[in-house]
Amino acid sequence: MAKLALVVVISMLAGAAGAAFYLSLAGPTGSVRSERAYDDRDLRAEIEQLREDLQRAVRDLSRESGTEAVRGAGSGGTVAADDAPDENGAERTGTEAAPAVREFEPTKYVASLKGKKFSSQMRDRLITSLSVQPEKIDATIESLLAAVKDDPNNAELQTALASAYTAKTAFGTAQGPAQGIPFMKALGAYNKALELDPDHWTASFGKAFDTSMAPEFIGMRPTAIREFEGLMERQEARAPQPEFERTYIRLGTLYKDAGNTEKARSIWKRGIQQFPESRQLREALSVIETK
Repeated sequence: MAKLALVVVISMLAGAAGAAFYLSLAGPTGSVRSERAYDDRDLRAEIEQLREDLQRAVRDLSRESGTEAVRGAGSGGTVAADDAPDENGAERTGTEAAPAVREFEPTKYVASLKGKKFSSQMRDRLITSLSVQPEKIDATIESLLAAVKDDPNNAELQTALASAYTAKTAFGTAQGPAQGIPFMKALGAYNKALELDPDHWTASFGKAFDTSMAPEFIGMRPTAIREFEGLMERQEARAPQPEFERTYIRLGTLYKDAGNTEKARSIWKRGIQQFPESRQLREALSVIETK
């Protein structure tokens, strides 16, 4: 269940980033070309709901991991030991009577990435850690920028940098147009990673997911669908990996939200062929099968 909660955390985080992307495109009045008119109150309410959903998901993650609950995202809470990156060389604090806590250390964490593949699990842990220790986001980005400067052709570091920028979008920037800056930097880092390694799954998924969570009125759903379709084709040419399940879940949801239930059904069935034990895929399919 902890793995499922991590997926929820990243899903909600990407949703906040998507709303920020809208803000980056909007003018001072919040206006943007669209068939649907949104005013500032609509947008603020939508972003606030996304933040509340994210905070709830982080708390659920803590409970399901058997650790102490963390405070809401962006509130300066501490991250439970099981949720912090294993690679950061962090020191544990706490007593036998209370759960141990790992203090995230950006410099140590970035140094620990040397020679490692930046997996989706590492991305999950990094963003989760930064969500509850937002004061470490800027230092993490600075450390990653320094590492990228020393090794500019390292796709793993670029992907880690993109993930840190995504965390900054949701947790390290005041709500408003300024959020669009780190979000676009995240996309830029993902693009650079994919230039270096076109088959980098974590970079491909991160870029596709963030794009897919942009508000509908921006009109980026077709782009997100193309990104996920391409990712699905590439991953099916490789040996199956557990994280590949996420592609089918999100792509099917995009089609369902667009009103194309037949295509959603097809995608989820295709995913079940690859992951026959997937509870999420079977539940998603059952919902539209009963309608």
